[in-house]
Amino acid sequence: MVEKINNIMLDTTDLRALFPGLLDQNRYPIHALMSKSSTVYLFLFVTEIFKVQSKIGWSDGVCVGIELGLVFRYLFCVSTLCTLTLQDTPTPSTTETFGSVSLWNALRRCGLSPEACDIIMQGWSEGTKEQYHTYISRWARYCDRRHVGPYSPAVLEVIEFLRGLVKKKLRYSTINTARAAVMNLVLCSGGELTNTGLLDKFMKGVAALRPSGPRYMNIWDPQPLLDYIKGLGPNEALPLSVLTRKLVSLAGLVTGQRAQTLHNLTLENMTKTSHCACFLVTAKLKTSGPKSPRTLVHLPHYHDDPSLCVLSCLRVYLCRTKHLHKKKQGPLFLITRQPFTPATRDSVKRWIKDTMKAAGINTKMFTAHSVRAASTFKAARSVPLATIMRAAGCRQESTFARHYHRQTVDHQAFATAVLAKDVATEHVN
Repeated sequence: MVEKINNIMLDTTDLRALFPGLLDQNRYPIHALMSKSSTVYLFLFVTEIFKVQSKIGWSDGVCVGIELGLVFRYLFCVSTLCTLTLQDTPTPSTTETFGSVSLWNALRRCGLSPEACDIIMQGWSEGTKEQYHTYISRWARYCDRRHVGPYSPAVLEVIEFLRGLVKKKLRYSTINTARAAVMNLVLCSGGELTNTGLLDKFMKGVAALRPSGPRYMNIWDPQPLLDYIKGLGPNEALPLSVLTRKLVSLAGLVTGQRAQTLHNLTLENMTKTSHCACFLVTAKLKTSGPKSPRTLVHLPHYHDDPSLCVLSCLRVYLCRTKHLHKKKQGPLFLITRQPFTPATRDSVKRWIKDTMKAAGINTKMFTAHSVRAASTFKAARSVPLATIMRAAGCRQESTFARHYHRQTVDHQAFATAVLAKDVATEHVN
């Protein structure tokens, strides 16, 4: 790498002869200039310049200007080449910059080609990679502070890192995600944690301190939301923002699907008939797997009440956004203001939550995802469990029962039944 720098360097002056201390690799190592502490080394670098320049003298301004200009040109060459050829220069693990610590770079450290790394990265969903990225960044900063190699740590360092998360009162599931992120980082780099039994004991202790469980012990009744949607009026008279919120909320209720699935509905994968609209979801979802069939989302016609018919709402929405969808393809849902770009998953969640709040549902307690539990619970009163699981895209009955099959609790009815006078007992007395 030093040869590359020398080749593009100075035509008129040899800086190594002018400032012999600058290219001393023991004093100013190249990898130090690429590390987070490079500011310190650059300071020492410039100090060397001024030290030599003081001996030469500062009287000849033209000469000094030329020399300093060449020096800063050299610094620019060094920083540019360090950025472009980072992988060509092996960096000790203790000086690894925390910004470069990632699963992809860990795979590259094993000697895998970039194409192989890309294929392996497809094994994680986008949501999982986002979660892992958060805690890998925290892990990298932790290692940087303690001068620990992020790819080859001792199990005690991992436990100390997780202890810091416990101290922040995070939930067990969050801490377990951080543990999985670090373990996968070490695994991808070809390393191995020893004495993982101690780490397992630590996680059992975390589970005792931060018991995990379903987010909701009971769920809200969907009827107030249906009444609110019904009271919005004809679809044709609704503003685009209200129409979009109505369509998203109805789609979430009648399908029981996650916001992630609704966000990935596309026009090119839509099939319409007189009684149903069917969407084939080709994007990778939370439930996607090698043996899992692709998700089909059905939006059926509802004859009893046109104001609650999701298919009628969809038809009006497609007509209103016809000029906004280019070439009749792309995501179904668009943001409701200029420039009408495809909506994000967070936008879909926000639309559902806004509709819930307008219907009087406590959105401080219940999130947009709770629509899935509310709709499946109401359907369970008259529909077989197997049908609900297929419609909502749930693979395991135990998972569905633990997270979604919640009960609505009428505390007033229970209290009234206890406090009311028992007519049968009074008659006997």
